[in-house]
Amino acid sequence: MKKILISLVLFGLIASAFSAIYIVAVGQYGTLEKNLLSTALALMIFSLTAFSAGTWLSRYRFSAVAYGGIIASVLGFLAFVTGIWWQMYEWSDLTLWGNNRIRIVLEIVYNVSALVAFSFAHMALILHGYFQKRSINILISFTIFWNILLTFALLSYQIFRFNPPEGFWRAVVILGILILLGSVTTPILVKTSRR
Repeated sequence: MKKILISLVLFGLIASAFSAIYIVAVGQYGTLEKNLLSTALALMIFSLTAFSAGTWLSRYRFSAVAYGGIIASVLGFLAFVTGIWWQMYEWSDLTLWGNNRIRIVLEIVYNVSALVAFSFAHMALILHGYFQKRSINILISFTIFWNILLTFALLSYQIFRFNPPEGFWRAVVILGILILLGSVTTPILVKTSRR
């Protein structure tokens, strides 16, 4: 599985580079070129999130984080790519649902999958500092808790599309700052505790 994820990351990087070179060399930036570049960039980004989460597969720990991140990355990539190519070819005439409903479903699947993929990738990366000292484990646990709270807040906003109550976005920013603080301080504490 790790070789497949590494291959996807490398393929995404190479495809992005060659797409960009093609666009620059041809000198046109139309819908086709935009979609090619967007597809390659999405492949690279979601390969990285899947790879980050998948690092735990070979260690047989935190397998829920690993599989959750990989599945969310694949769904996010598929929804994003389907959405951008859908607009180009107007495949909506071939469906029974109609264009509007499919775009809404694709948008929700993409947003939810991307959010979950990034959340799992973050958790997988920060968990590498686990099993050190108790204070580091507590910091990691709080950071993951804040990550989960932020993810659920944004998921509920995305899925239910409600008018957020006053203070919602402030709470989201505060959670983001706490996650950033935990994400930056954890590797520093892990590094200094090994000395």
